[in-house]
Amino acid sequence: MGGEERVWNIELREAEPVEEELRAFVNEARAGEGLEERSAEVWRWRAEAPGGAIVGSARDDAGELRAAVCVVRHPAILEGEVARFGEVVEVANAFAKGRGLVRAAPLAALLEAFGRVYCGAAPEGMPFLYGVPTRRAHRFLRGRAKAEVLRAENVLWAQPSGLEWLETGVEVTESEGAPEELDAFFMEWRRSKPAVLVRGRDEYAWRFRDHPTRSYRCALARRMGEVVGCAVLRMGEVDGEAGGILADWMTMPGDRECGMELLRWAREAVGGTDRLFVNVSDRSGEFALFQSLGFRVRGTDEYLAFRGFRRPTVMSWLFANWTYTLFDSERG
Repeated sequence: MGGEERVWNIELREAEPVEEELRAFVNEARAGEGLEERSAEVWRWRAEAPGGAIVGSARDDAGELRAAVCVVRHPAILEGEVARFGEVVEVANAFAKGRGLVRAAPLAALLEAFGRVYCGAAPEGMPFLYGVPTRRAHRFLRGRAKAEVLRAENVLWAQPSGLEWLETGVEVTESEGAPEELDAFFMEWRRSKPAVLVRGRDEYAWRFRDHPTRSYRCALARRMGEVVGCAVLRMGEVDGEAGGILADWMTMPGDRECGMELLRWAREAVGGTDRLFVNVSDRSGEFALFQSLGFRVRGTDEYLAFRGFRRPTVMSWLFANWTYTLFDSERG
């Protein structure tokens, strides 16, 4: 029997807080690419996501683990309807076993089974899987898993001291990681967004307040007492440069004054650092807003990849209509 015809023992299930066998397998694969290991705390955090997480494994006849995958499900709004998008956070293969296509076979079979079981039309299935793969995973996913590159990622950056400010009628206050007003504001903000992940209190609490390794600061912008914007900031590095990273950003279309005040808050929050960074879709109004406020664009070596399971799946539609920030991925 040829390697491509081999039957693998595949298991798909809800992730549990402790997944030591899968974690060790994934970390071994990551070490082979020179990447840092994933901690037990990160795996536990994934399992506690509001939409849950799914893990999968493929074993040979001897019971040896040969491939693994982990996908976090995120509540989403797709053309006004409730959906769930799947963020692929781990893809691992026993690359040391076998040669050529034979060694890719267990992972290809695992991902194909995952698509059949969990993906499809909303709300029952996940219409999209997405992620920012490593170089090795990127080559495999394009060649064997029908994944496509949605876009090469850009980052917007600015020196806070160089930004110009005007007085506005918007007041910005710092809030705890899951402010009470967030649910209502998100429902208003998302009306102009054909495709977007849900950003409610539960999602913010999980993504930001409960993150096992990072600390975030959240701010709400108000005009005459009404919430009109939200921003989340953390300190970190982008391409080796230290600075403040805007992990999420919500302002109403065309509200430049709100954007200015949230950036004023971010400038004060970063203190002595000389950079602010943000990642948003380059087809979004937010992308144009940041440039109008003094941010510059530069490319990165990352690619946002996706696979669609909704028919018809048109990559150009998702490219133009998905509003996202670093909130949408573990990079945030």
